[in-house]
Amino acid sequence: GLIGLFAAARFVRLPVSTGGTALLDPFAPALALLALGGWIGCAAAPCAWGKEVTTLADYPAWAVGWTRDVYNLYAPRYNTQLFGAALAVLLLLAAAWLPRRVRAGRFWLVLALLSAGMFFIGFWRADPVPVVFGLRADQVADAVTGGVSLAFYRLARR
Repeated sequence: GLIGLFAAARFVRLPVSTGGTALLDPFAPALALLALGGWIGCAAAPCAWGKEVTTLADYPAWAVGWTRDVYNLYAPRYNTQLFGAALAVLLLLAAAWLPRRVRAGRFWLVLALLSAGMFFIGFWRADPVPVVFGLRADQVADAVTGGVSLAFYRLARR
């Protein structure tokens, strides 16, 4: 998607400055909104479910719930879909109301924070994915995405 956006910008001769700040920053709230939609979809369809817990009584009500997995089995689990949706709402608010001095590189900052949040949520997820370097493959991808996003954020802030 980003490659196509930059190619289209070059085609119509839009200025693509450091890190694509002028081109990408208006899309920062949309990035958080897409994440929110994805997590709501995962709550409706059994994906990204959390690890099972022994009993709901041992955890705060917001952290666990009766959720299902891909086999439609309900069990007390960490409510990772709620974690992800809450992260997306916080990022949506932050992207919409960041102070004026932080607006440059806003897209890259939101992407880096989203990647960091997804990385940490991955520790409570139980859906099967390959393991790379002792981490879930999506956590490795989140770490790489977060690092690249931070590099572009620093470039955009110059």
